[in-house]
Amino acid sequence: MKKLLLSLSLLVFAFISKAQDNFNIDDLPKILVHELNNFRAKNGLDTFDVNQVLVDASAIDAKAMSKSGQIKVDPEKVKKNIVKSGGTKKGEEVAMNAPTSKGRDNYKTEQVAKVIWTRWENNKKDKEVVLKAQYMMIGITCMMDKDNKKVIAVAVFGGYDSFNTGAKMKKELAVPFNTKSKKLLTPDVKSCKNCDKWKNYDILQKGLKVENGKIYLEYANLKDLKRLLKKTKDGLAVDVVQRAQYDKPDYNIVDNNLQNKGVMQKVVYKDKVFSKNLIKPDPKAKKKVKINKLKIEMGKMNTKITGDYELNLIVVQDGHVCKTITRSYLEQGDQESNTPIGLLPADESVGLKPPFEPRSESSILNFTIPFEKNKSEFKTEDVQPFIKALNEPDFVIDGLFIYAYSSIEGDASANAKLQRKRAESVVKVLQSMQTNKISPIIETKDSWSLFELEQEDGKYDALVKLGKDKAIKKINADGKLLEELEPVLSKQRFAQIVMDITYDVSGNKEQRFSEVSFNRAIKANKIPQAYKIMEYAHKKMLEKKYTDEVLDSMKVPTNEVAFVPLMNNKVYYTFLANSSMVDDEGYEELKRLEKLDPTNDIVRYNRIFSSIKLDSTLGTKEQQGKMQQEIDALYKTKITKKLVDGLNIEWQFKIIESLDTVENAEAQIEGCITKIKSFYNFKESTWQNALKLAYVFTRGKDYKYSSTILEPFLKVENVNEGLLFSYISIASHLPEKFYSRTFSDALHKAKTRNPERYCKLFGEPYMSFQVLDNPNAKKDYRDAGCK
Repeated sequence: MKKLLLSLSLLVFAFISKAQDNFNIDDLPKILVHELNNFRAKNGLDTFDVNQVLVDASAIDAKAMSKSGQIKVDPEKVKKNIVKSGGTKKGEEVAMNAPTSKGRDNYKTEQVAKVIWTRWENNKKDKEVVLKAQYMMIGITCMMDKDNKKVIAVAVFGGYDSFNTGAKMKKELAVPFNTKSKKLLTPDVKSCKNCDKWKNYDILQKGLKVENGKIYLEYANLKDLKRLLKKTKDGLAVDVVQRAQYDKPDYNIVDNNLQNKGVMQKVVYKDKVFSKNLIKPDPKAKKKVKINKLKIEMGKMNTKITGDYELNLIVVQDGHVCKTITRSYLEQGDQESNTPIGLLPADESVGLKPPFEPRSESSILNFTIPFEKNKSEFKTEDVQPFIKALNEPDFVIDGLFIYAYSSIEGDASANAKLQRKRAESVVKVLQSMQTNKISPIIETKDSWSLFELEQEDGKYDALVKLGKDKAIKKINADGKLLEELEPVLSKQRFAQIVMDITYDVSGNKEQRFSEVSFNRAIKANKIPQAYKIMEYAHKKMLEKKYTDEVLDSMKVPTNEVAFVPLMNNKVYYTFLANSSMVDDEGYEELKRLEKLDPTNDIVRYNRIFSSIKLDSTLGTKEQQGKMQQEIDALYKTKITKKLVDGLNIEWQFKIIESLDTVENAEAQIEGCITKIKSFYNFKESTWQNALKLAYVFTRGKDYKYSSTILEPFLKVENVNEGLLFSYISIASHLPEKFYSRTFSDALHKAKTRNPERYCKLFGEPYMSFQVLDNPNAKKDYRDAGCK
């Protein structure tokens, strides 16, 4: 009997153990969520919370796949499933099936789960969904297929915008949001590929402004914008988002089913963007200047919008909404950690003392006006060429002396009257060019002394020896002689004009004074003075007091090595005026200057920087190696290490950027990071150096990487305030970060650490108030009582 009982006990134990080893479909969703959360944590992202709406949405597809046996995700169907379950169209899905047994042996639940989550974490498309920062909620449903051999797992991911609590409240707004984005397609990886490569979105969004009830977009580099807007259906649109949409404590008045939040304007497509540019060439300009700036009307402001608002910029690519750019800002970090990178001026050419300052100076100018025979009336067009030939800045005539000479033939009295009449006519013309009253002194003379000087011992020496009176009498009596002498006498009818002047530097006349002063400095080889004038002219150009053509008017000898630094500075100031963006013309000039003076390290640095910014490809491996050698060689020059480090970082960024879409490029990317660490003196273990690297990566506008490397340090109890606010400012460039718990936690810590500084973050000129889409961030903001 005891043996029988023992045998039964062993049988029951074996049955229970077998049952525990069997696959349990009810436990599978929990295990999958747990493993996916581990994967997210390793990648520095928020973990998922299970959400019932998303569970219900996943169940719809799980049921359909179980019935059909096909594991295929249809993005449009996924959106409908979420809406049907009580959410919005914002969300994505991944799906996978796995066998639950092999022959008679069942797999453990953990084994089946591993097959599924391993696929999701390694498949490129699935991995992108699993690691999206804006998704913090998940719903998973698992069902057996119709043959009961494989389990089908469907996971639906969502964020705060997967729900729509405030859409129905739009009537509370004086000007409700519209639905214009309905006509546009949703983001698509292929269509938005070009959009992902372009970097200057923050500059583009900052170009939005409202003037006289109209919304305009200004941008300083048309060539750069053409790299973004290439296809007919590429375009830009403005979305006016009102602060009133975020005033309610329990909901925001937005419709998360739409791709716009506020009062969206019509999309301005590529052809219209460039054809309707309000900036036109100056028709009076002698030199044809190609326009590289943009100002275009994007829409009209609704006059009923009276409260605070923000202008979002919607980027459309091939008819798809690919990006929405909100207002953002960057904390100014330690310069030790954020070396500014750009073109460099020549050594000891900027900030020279004392600086150039246009001043009203006195001078004496003189010129000669020839008189035609018997002509006594002069017009502006007769005199203007002589004034222009002086090549002088604008001036005021303080004193005027005219010495009018007549040729020796004719009656002396009549000649004197004619000369005075001619002189008075010239005075009248000069007076028409001045506002102040001119009081001239006019003297009339004959040209006997000049005739005597020119003809003594010459062809007409005999006339000279006769003496003045007899010679004139002989000439007047002999018509043939008079005709023969006319070529000589015609040169002796003229006015010598002597002007006591003061240069006029008032208003827009100052520019001309500066241009002439520069060209005189060049002619006199006064290089330091030329540096000062060019720097001053650039400053005035930025202040809109000088025209954009002022640098072109400053003439520098193009083929003399001594003037290479000045020509470099021309490119440098054009770069600064162009929102610190390099253009092709400047790049070609730097290449020319380097050939002219191969020993100039500043020019070489600038040429390398321009090459990195403008060349669309990296070139061959040999060319890449040569570029790295050139950069490394700059460490041996007088250029500071910080600047060369910055150039080196830009080169590594370009390599990393080119590898973003390449399969299995992790090793190469790691090589670039290693290179940065080798010269940047970076240590992974400290928050200070993480912040340094974040600043470096914001130089390449890689805000995603910059924020990611800071996120581990946000969890430190006494996180550094500078790091905390820097993270918030970097994340403000990434709307997807607005929805993360990491972001709302950072804001919570910022509120605790420095309440006053925290309150200033929300709204102009700092962070977009649209971060209040995050309910946790909104609750904290309201609790803080910020005004």
